[in-house]
Amino acid sequence: MVEINLPEVTDEDIAWAVKVLKLPNDAFSPKKDGGARERILKSTGETFDVEACPGSGKTTLLVAKLAILARNWPSRRKGICVLSHTNVAKEEIEKRLGGTEVGQALLSYPHYVGTIHGFVNEFLSLPWLRSKGYPVIAVDDDIVAKQRINSLSWGKHPQLKGWINNTTKRGHADIRSIVNSWIITSSSFDVSDKNGTPIFRKPGPSQEQLTELVESVAVSGYHRFDEMFTWAKDLISCCPYSVKGIRDRFPLLFLDEVQDNSEIQSYMLHQVFMDGDGEVCRIRFGDSNQEIFDYAGDSKAVKTDCFPSGERTKVYDLPNSHRFGQFIAKLAFPFSVSKTVLVGQGPKSGLEKDQAHAIFLVDDDSVGAVLNTYGRYLLSVFDENQSDLDQLTFTAVGAVHRNKEGVDDKKPHNISHYSVEYDPDIANKDPKPNTFLQYVMAGLRLGEKSASEGTGGESFMAVERIAMGVIQLAKAVSTQFDIRPRKRNHRYLLELLKDDKKNLDCYVQLVTKFAVERSFPEKNAWNDTWRAIVIDIVTSISRVAPQNDHPFLAYPLLSNN
Repeated sequence: MVEINLPEVTDEDIAWAVKVLKLPNDAFSPKKDGGARERILKSTGETFDVEACPGSGKTTLLVAKLAILARNWPSRRKGICVLSHTNVAKEEIEKRLGGTEVGQALLSYPHYVGTIHGFVNEFLSLPWLRSKGYPVIAVDDDIVAKQRINSLSWGKHPQLKGWINNTTKRGHADIRSIVNSWIITSSSFDVSDKNGTPIFRKPGPSQEQLTELVESVAVSGYHRFDEMFTWAKDLISCCPYSVKGIRDRFPLLFLDEVQDNSEIQSYMLHQVFMDGDGEVCRIRFGDSNQEIFDYAGDSKAVKTDCFPSGERTKVYDLPNSHRFGQFIAKLAFPFSVSKTVLVGQGPKSGLEKDQAHAIFLVDDDSVGAVLNTYGRYLLSVFDENQSDLDQLTFTAVGAVHRNKEGVDDKKPHNISHYSVEYDPDIANKDPKPNTFLQYVMAGLRLGEKSASEGTGGESFMAVERIAMGVIQLAKAVSTQFDIRPRKRNHRYLLELLKDDKKNLDCYVQLVTKFAVERSFPEKNAWNDTWRAIVIDIVTSISRVAPQNDHPFLAYPLLSNN
């Protein structure tokens, strides 16, 4: 194991973390959970897994442990690496510790807090691509698809183009979905689909032309997100010593939400940090009951270094949930994947409330009334106790964001059937809209979230999303438009428009109306005024005029259809 000398964690350290994070004094008291959280906080130099049930406060526990470690961290050149699928841990550190010296230290060199994809890109894939002479202009699936489609020609790829045309004529897929399925899986530019199946199983002209096509786009500097793992594997294969350098830099690794790791992610992390001699000290947090890659035959299901691992590492259980009471815990446990008995330590409303469960029966015509009915039912159950309504959080959980391709759209099937305003393209923390007005809505939603959390930057969020929408349309209509990602899209547009006062003024007017005043346009106002303004701005920066009926300029349909 990589050597790392950490000082002992004391009761004073834990008390300090509780105070800094503004937690109850008994947050990590052994009396509440038998000492599991305290043992996790005090462990040093030990590799282990934490199996945490929903509502156990594992992210808070993780941030507390990171704070204590950063407070006493002994090295200026070696750091802590914290990885997950999203930036939740980073956001929690910024939110709870951002104003402290410890928080700033955690988010700075030599430490790294970010996503698995971000880590693989920064420390493995991108350096390796550049060392091979491949530029990196963009890592973006949509941009790569556009570049591949634009590069297709009858002159260079007659058999491949003919195969694509025949496939689309048979109605199996359109050209974009075909191209979107292509993923480079080796340094020789072999191509498979998302399930790892080769696009062409036998050698021939179509396969050779496909290889030439994807290689030409990659050599031009455009790469897909998942292909970053291909180049990372290539680096480790060609330069095994690169792993030692990463382990020396990060002798301590934390993985959050590890139950959601796919096989390629789990394999990569194991190769980088744990395989062979000199493994790092690793601590994984997860909840097997929330695993998403868990059904038979799933190509993404984890086979390498599964979680939790009772064979090689110690496993700490956090079965106590602050989200629900014991009545719910007892009902849920028989369905639990984990064998740890759930303990409900959540809100206690008395036996009457615990038994006030309900099942709503709906038909096609009443689906849209479910959420309102649920709300009225909550009011009826808690009507005599206003404090419960004020203090507790009531949630409606929906699993299916959108219909999968080929699935019959019967009601109720996805969240939009229950809430017509729901838009799956902008619902994620990192939304990927398909229209300009979805960019506007995403910006307004992110701004409202910032305002509610008191983190500031409400207008900035909206302004940046509007700028991204303008740039996205420019990329869609012009192959010559510079499509490199930028940290400040709004500034970039101001620079592009500085010599076109008319459209610069129009852009500022657009931003003021939508972002600063937070006014979403009515359909008539969009069709009569604002759509033309967006077209003029895009024409100015791209030198290509979008058509008035371009799909990206469509007005959102708020209906149950």
